[in-house]
Amino acid sequence: MIFGVMLITDAEEEQRLCRYLHELTAYHTDEKLELQSFRDIAHLAEELEKINLLDIAVLDITLPGALESARRIRKTFRKAEFLLIADSSVSPMEYMNPAIKASSLLLRPMGVSWKNTVWDFYVRLLQANEAKGTEDILWVENRSGIFRIPLEQVYYIEAREKKVFIRTRTEEFGVSDTIEHLSGRLPAGFLRCHRSFIVNTAYISHVRLNENLVYLGEKMFVPVSRSYRGVFKRYPHE
Repeated sequence: MIFGVMLITDAEEEQRLCRYLHELTAYHTDEKLELQSFRDIAHLAEELEKINLLDIAVLDITLPGALESARRIRKTFRKAEFLLIADSSVSPMEYMNPAIKASSLLLRPMGVSWKNTVWDFYVRLLQANEAKGTEDILWVENRSGIFRIPLEQVYYIEAREKKVFIRTRTEEFGVSDTIEHLSGRLPAGFLRCHRSFIVNTAYISHVRLNENLVYLGEKMFVPVSRSYRGVFKRYPHE
């Protein structure tokens, strides 16, 4: 599954881009494209709070506030590919920015070569996905399809009910695996904190050893057992 969002107000451009991206997906891969379109920034921002995975973002940066939205998306989804839509009213200095890291650009008025730009952008994305090793990706399969979950978006991993559950910002995905097998595939930033839990240390906000808990942000927490307490003493305590 390939996940994408599109922010664009021109209905004709939206239809052309959506149709062509779906055509490219069907032609180049067996994966499905789930592309959500938005006409206003507020609606996009609301939806971004709910989604966990994002592969592509097509953004009309001529809209007020769109560049700031692009920066926020990049901060949350660091590996997403950006296709920006601009015109002469926007200075290249504003969008050629490391805080956005756009992959490609469509300039209005769009001439006959717009498909070539989208083709190059999307094929590069698909090739990059194929080239990614298992060291930074977890593959999850459920009734909706096969998902790539970047490890940087995983908060913790839990073993329960004879399965392994991968927890991201707002959702969890079940996998038919064991936590012992999975732990051997994870990079150094993931630490065992309990026989049933592995935590991504990048999200640790503080530790409460008197409660035997590791907090990930303000609302999410996982248990830490006595045998692993020493590992977490170097993290902020409350």
